[in-house]
Amino acid sequence: MPVPATFAATLFERFIVYYSAHIADNSHPFAGVIAALAVLKAAGAKLVVCTNKPTALSRSLLTKLGMVDMFDDILGIDAVTAAKPDAAHLIEAVRAVGGNLNRAIMVGDAGPDAGAARAAGIPLILVDFGYSEIPAIQLAPDILLRHFGDLVDACLTLLDSARVDSSTAGISA
Repeated sequence: MPVPATFAATLFERFIVYYSAHIADNSHPFAGVIAALAVLKAAGAKLVVCTNKPTALSRSLLTKLGMVDMFDDILGIDAVTAAKPDAAHLIEAVRAVGGNLNRAIMVGDAGPDAGAARAAGIPLILVDFGYSEIPAIQLAPDILLRHFGDLVDACLTLLDSARVDSSTAGISA
């Protein structure tokens, strides 16, 4: 028997109130992520969160984890024209921080991240320890990470590859 829409909306609102109050109760940054983000930020990378969660909830979680200042912006589902896996979400996130789509890299853990990156033509790094029901390797990332300690090297590898591809784009045999 379907739940009436008004009742479902009331339950969802109650869930959001509870979730907001307890958003970081059992959350913590993955090992190595803060150090990796600090290195990328110090090197001049524009870091933006591109999430299908509401912006305020994502900002709240990152604030409570002491990570909000690592990001140039946070764009949740309510701040963009389309949700991931639509390319628009990722493209709008990159543009919001003045980033260059030709030097952008999506780092994620699930199908919507992979879909957005592929739709936008942006290289994809996935972690194999995220929240995906589908194993990350099956989503065919350009690079699969087993630890955030490898993130900086993975980004450099993809950026070097993009530089080589763009420098040979006009050459034919």
